[in-house]
Amino acid sequence: MRRNILNSRSKLGFTLIELLVVIGIIAILISMLVPSVSAGFDYARRVQCMNNQKQLTSGYIFYASANGGSLVEANSTAASWTSEDQYGCTVAGITNGLLYPYVKDYRVYKCPTPRSPFLKKYWRTYSLNAHLNGQQDSAKTLGGIPHPEKTCIFVEEEDDRGYLEGSFMMTATSWIDYVAVNHKTGDIFSFADGHATFWTYVDPNTYNITGHNAAGDEDCKRVAHLMWP
Repeated sequence: MRRNILNSRSKLGFTLIELLVVIGIIAILISMLVPSVSAGFDYARRVQCMNNQKQLTSGYIFYASANGGSLVEANSTAASWTSEDQYGCTVAGITNGLLYPYVKDYRVYKCPTPRSPFLKKYWRTYSLNAHLNGQQDSAKTLGGIPHPEKTCIFVEEEDDRGYLEGSFMMTATSWIDYVAVNHKTGDIFSFADGHATFWTYVDPNTYNITGHNAAGDEDCKRVAHLMWP
């Protein structure tokens, strides 16, 4: 009788080999799930960044509407969308800017996934198109933008100097300023008609730009066309 009881108990438990098999199966399942979970987080942050830029673009358009169609200045000065305080990269630089009354949340001015250590320290990671009342001045009014659905308003900028000056400048042949590549394969761009989209870069050189005035590549031409179609 005692032997039968021991045998029945042994049948209810797991052997060491069975436990190892179960642990191995769990480990495999986890390894399969982790990339999917990570991709889900990346997508969620991309959506948040897109929403940030949509809010900023709406505020940008509201500002123009409230000021006779005039565009807010793109540079970081005492009378621009972000103030002179560390070129608008601090909370004070944001809240003292002319756009803040229209977008009253300093957290909206920063991408949730800044790639570089410089951007992680900033409170602002977006810059305004320099063609729009900026250093590459091409339009001063909302009505002066010829193709609103094609003209970029905000861009995700990188800057290894320790600040962003507020406006984003470039040409079809030179990255005067350069893009951040905050979302692994691209960045979010917003447009003068109010929409925003994820833009995937096609040239490997774009992922490794360092310093200003870098030679242009295929993406340089494409982004320059977004700045002023």
